[in-house]
Amino acid sequence: MRQRAGPIHLSGNDLEKDALPQHNDVSDTESKSRRDDHGRKFTYALLGVLATLATMHLLSSGPFFPLPRPQPKSAPDFIKAGLARCDEVRSMPPDTSSFAKDRTISDRFEVGTKPVLLSNGTLWTGADNGEQVIYGGSVLLKNGIVWKIGKHADVLAEMTTEGLLGDDEVETIELDGKWVSPGIVDMHR
Repeated sequence: MRQRAGPIHLSGNDLEKDALPQHNDVSDTESKSRRDDHGRKFTYALLGVLATLATMHLLSSGPFFPLPRPQPKSAPDFIKAGLARCDEVRSMPPDTSSFAKDRTISDRFEVGTKPVLLSNGTLWTGADNGEQVIYGGSVLLKNGIVWKIGKHADVLAEMTTEGLLGDDEVETIELDGKWVSPGIVDMHR
């Protein structure tokens, strides 16, 4: 860099770039160092704020400074009744395997009603986890209860034992392979 002594008098063509004095108060390395210091200070301040917030959160939600929480309200009676009903529905039904074992007459049996033979149907019995199907089977209804279910020949043998072979003693309905299933009732047909 050139230095001139005395005042500088410049005319139009005398202006040169290097003729003007350079006013660099701070060198480039000093400027970068100051920027780095400001960046570090900002980073440390930000980390301090985040650490303070995290500590406050942990202390307020932990056992040190528990926040007051409202006590749970008791459920209304209709909710309690609904939950009790759900418990009933989820419980296993009682064992009814011996319910009809010794029955010989239904409570709803109408005296004078003839036995009914449903003959030659496809029977879905519900046994064997609902997979048992008897093709060409028959059902004997007597005294208001299901008396015998099985192959047609087996049901006829039971009827012989009971002395029910005459047409005047048994009402016979020929099913021609139609399905018979326990407890499935279609109210629309």
